[in-house]
Amino acid sequence: MTPQGVATTSPSWTRLTFPPWYRRPKRLATVIGLVAVALGVGVWWLLAHGWPEHQIRQESATLRSIELPEGYDEAPWACTAATSLCAWSDLPPEQAAAEVSALLAEAGVELPEISCGVGTEIPMIGSSSLSSATAEGVCASVSAQYGLVLGLVARNQVPFGDLNGAPVDYPRTLVTVAWYATELGRTIPGTGYQESLHWLS
Repeated sequence: MTPQGVATTSPSWTRLTFPPWYRRPKRLATVIGLVAVALGVGVWWLLAHGWPEHQIRQESATLRSIELPEGYDEAPWACTAATSLCAWSDLPPEQAAAEVSALLAEAGVELPEISCGVGTEIPMIGSSSLSSATAEGVCASVSAQYGLVLGLVARNQVPFGDLNGAPVDYPRTLVTVAWYATELGRTIPGTGYQESLHWLS
């Protein structure tokens, strides 16, 4: 018996025989360790990415399936591809936001209480913090979910900035429900829009 195996001889050759790998403690421990690491990585990915992305896709599909009542005109060209709901309305922002928020709640998408006016916090693409509106004609409800921000915004004025000291008016109230990434380069599952400008470089 040698440390590496058993030597056998015959008139024509000498051969070493080894026990199978599962009978070698060091090899067995290595295999078990690799399997444990692989399982751990798989569980981590499901918890950190798989499940949240699944939920985002599900909620995005729910948002796109919502039928707006009469008086809302869909406006896909007024919004980015990450916007699940985009429509014009003749209602004031307060009323439009309240109606759409109620529709979302009926569909199972709950958002916090709506805020309106100057100081209303609005999500911005690629920003980890909310920005405060400088115009009165803005209403919003924002919720952090699954590593993204889901925001309902209704406005009949441009939320930020002014023209000659006065807010800039929209022709009607624009109502949007959209996902916002808090960092550039983050893709939004269930949409065709990547919140990154790397393709311009």
